Amino acid sequence: MKKTILLTQNGLSEKVSKWLFVIVGISNSINGIGYLIDTPLTNWGLRLGVFLLASGILIAILGLIVFNPTNVLAPKFVIDENGIQIRGTLTVKTKTINWNDIKEITYKSFELDFLLNDNSSKLIILRTNGETSVEIKKSIREIADKKSINIIGG
Repeated sequence: MKKTILLTQNGLSEKVSKWLFVIVGISNSINGIGYLIDTPLTNWGLRLGVFLLASGILIAILGLIVFNPTNVLAPKFVIDENGIQIRGTLTVKTKTINWNDIKEITYKSFELDFLLNDNSSKLIILRTNGETSVEIKKSIREIADKKSINIIGG
């Protein structure tokens, strides 16, 4: 079993969120091109046109990245039989915790505290909404129960 949970949930489906970002990005870019073509190229018109064009392209690209569970840069939890992979934001490296290294897991409100076999601890803060936090914890519990890993809290 492999479960991928995006951390960018906003109450809308992944497809709707992705295409909303893409449409807003394209709209911004078209508006920016309109400013560059239609207005006299004063300092203000030029700056605004370039800003709208660049931000539109960035918004569209972000929509394609952060709402795509198969993209390696998307903020997500990937839970499978081998371990847990966590990528909290676009700018951090993916953290991997193997099931074999976990002694105990403590669930806190929007936090996961992993006690490892070497008695060190890894605290993962869930920067997401309540529904996604519960989904992550349920998915972890399913596999942890199979692997006889103790979970404290709920």
